[in-house]
Amino acid sequence: MVLDGLSTDPEQLLDSYSAEREPIDAATMEATGSATRTVLGNPTLFSTFAKYALPVLFSMDRVMKPFMANMLQIAVELPKESPLLPQTTPITDLIAPGQYIRGTVPLRKRLINKDDFERTTLHHLLQNTIPQYTILWVSSRSSCYSGNPLTRAFWSKFNDTYANPAATVKPIIVESAHHSLQNKLPTYVTTKGYEEAFWLEEHWDAEHSISNRIGLDKYLHNNKLESPPAAIIILRPDRYVAYSGLVNSTSDINTAFDFLGNYLEAK
Repeated sequence: MVLDGLSTDPEQLLDSYSAEREPIDAATMEATGSATRTVLGNPTLFSTFAKYALPVLFSMDRVMKPFMANMLQIAVELPKESPLLPQTTPITDLIAPGQYIRGTVPLRKRLINKDDFERTTLHHLLQNTIPQYTILWVSSRSSCYSGNPLTRAFWSKFNDTYANPAATVKPIIVESAHHSLQNKLPTYVTTKGYEEAFWLEEHWDAEHSISNRIGLDKYLHNNKLESPPAAIIILRPDRYVAYSGLVNSTSDINTAFDFLGNYLEAK
């Protein structure tokens, strides 16, 4: 991003590597050293534990899943002191800045052809996005509501700010399948090249749905709301969350774009 001239503050971006990674490296080394000392301190006890207890523990999902998440470092959170994360954030139930976004169940492409009823996961959509950031708009909601009218405002803001497709920021718009019954893009999408940006979620309340992964589902179960919120999630090229926010008005959309504009050139 620095070499391509996409950063508004190259020095800050380069310095962020040490600010984010050194605390994680230090914690990893400390945990490894502690485990090594435990094993070497009483090898007989550890051998017995490994032979009889570990197989039982690793057969339990509530043990195995966190263990694998830590091994793959997808459970690692970036330090809140990172210069690339917001220093003050509203308290919400959304995925927090600094967390890694995990895999989802497949989404359905909004614009399909008769030979290709494409479904794919969020991680597949995020492939080959380096050095791009991804701005994720999720406005799934129950069928008792009409589609979120702020989706159009989000698209207008994106198109005005990042007019060149696939240059700096990749948009992914996720709506409920029951709010898009026609095989075409919205009428307000007039720029060519964004056929891959619009996707549909068939069950927002499913486990590992994108609404579930980002925490938006917690706001969608109350059917008494006049209008359920949408969410904007800004993802870094390494799939860590840079920003997350609920959207109830156009000012919430502007806040997300203002954050991104602090260190990313609009190109």
